[in-house]
Amino acid sequence: MTTFFIFNVLVYLILVAALTIGLTYLPKHIKKRSTEEKIKFSIVVAFRNEEKKIYALLKSFGKLRYPKELFEIILVNDASTDDSLKEIDRFVRYYPDISITILANNRLTHSPKKDAIYTAIAQSNHDWIVTTDADCVVPRKWLQLFNSFILTQDRVAFIAAPVVYREEKGFLAQFQQLDWLSLTAVTMGSFGYKSPMLCSGANLCYRKSTFKTVGGFEGNENIASGDDVFLLSKMKKKFPKRVFFLNSVDAIVQTRAVPTWKALLHQRVRWASKTGSIPNLEVKITGAVVFFMNLSLVLLALFSVFSPIWRPYLVGFFIAKFIVDSILIYYTSNILKQKINLSIWFVSSLVYPFFSVIIVFTSLFAKYEWKGRNFVK
Repeated sequence: MTTFFIFNVLVYLILVAALTIGLTYLPKHIKKRSTEEKIKFSIVVAFRNEEKKIYALLKSFGKLRYPKELFEIILVNDASTDDSLKEIDRFVRYYPDISITILANNRLTHSPKKDAIYTAIAQSNHDWIVTTDADCVVPRKWLQLFNSFILTQDRVAFIAAPVVYREEKGFLAQFQQLDWLSLTAVTMGSFGYKSPMLCSGANLCYRKSTFKTVGGFEGNENIASGDDVFLLSKMKKKFPKRVFFLNSVDAIVQTRAVPTWKALLHQRVRWASKTGSIPNLEVKITGAVVFFMNLSLVLLALFSVFSPIWRPYLVGFFIAKFIVDSILIYYTSNILKQKINLSIWFVSSLVYPFFSVIIVFTSLFAKYEWKGRNFVK
């Protein structure tokens, strides 16, 4: 058993060190001058019961520093039962010069989000698709930077860009911020090696033509989530040298933490439930390494209750993990200009192994709730 624990720790330390090095390989994007060519974009947003959040997103669209005639907004209503449409109408009255199309989601598969993207792309007028989520806020230079990046790089097919949680008070919100930073570190570190593993659908840009070339979400429609990582896997396989990460703080999209532990549990279970279906061996290996590291700490904590012989291992392994995780989170937060509360970070490091193990086992056996609907794996 001791060998099992030591092996898990060593592999984990190597993984985190490699990801930290990967961050240093990721080039920072420098925006070209504003005299460059302008590309037309179709912004796609799926929404369901987002009356409290969607106006903030739309308002951020209204503040985009990009010619309004060069982008359209396509909102796909996934059977909302609240006043989301009234909030959209309110925005339209204040910004009549912005092209907005509202579509009803054409449900064809087990995945409402993927159906919404299909619905929007079918009605889009431009070849470049940009996606975000209804609970987000986009930066003013968002489309400028995508435009600049596309013109700077060679034959771009797919661009992932950073997403962060808004800085909020309270342990739950900051726990989510730190958890998300760790996932973002994996995203950016793997892109640094030109072998991307993760991305977020809250900040993506890709050609409609390449989306169709890879077959969209074909083969993944039975899985409710994963519109982002499944598409990334397909793009990476078909266009290995044309998939990029836009590394710029001016491209960061902000999202909100969920308000309760129950909502967080369902969200993370939804994310975890797709991992086994992602056709990327690196994702599965990384997930397994992280899981077994956290499982080792949980088991050592339980063993230490009954036998003090395990306590030095628990303390030593936790300290080793905390140090390498801190370095990775420090570099990632520094790149993304995120503030970290050190006391929250330490407490989160104590809580996270138990949280992570619960999420993994729950995702294997339990259904989850998303937007008022129940889903099974």
